Amino acid sequence: IKKNGIAIKAPITTPVGTGFRSINVHLRQSLDLYACLRPSKSYEGVRSRYSDIDLVVVRENTEDLYAGIEYEKGKDDTNELINWINKHTTRHITKDSGIS
Repeated sequence: IKKNGIAIKAPITTPVGTGFRSINVHLRQSLDLYACLRPSKSYEGVRSRYSDIDLVVVRENTEDLYAGIEYEKGKDDTNELINWINKHTTRHITKDSGIS
């Protein structure tokens, strides 16, 4: 991909709870893909709630789920993070939470 500057990629599934980072996250980080363009356009003759739409949404791929940082429910590091968040922020996260 880096050599040719192009790739064709189909959807990739990450099994839940297997403890390894998503291939999509790895690709985004290794190729410095920080934004994702999501075009949305309405077409004449295709029923839609709204007409005459031509919109591009730019989504950031570096935070939240896309960061690839996950804390599994019940693990020591997860509990430590929850305790820190509850103590130092205005948020309250229940003890039985996982964080992604």
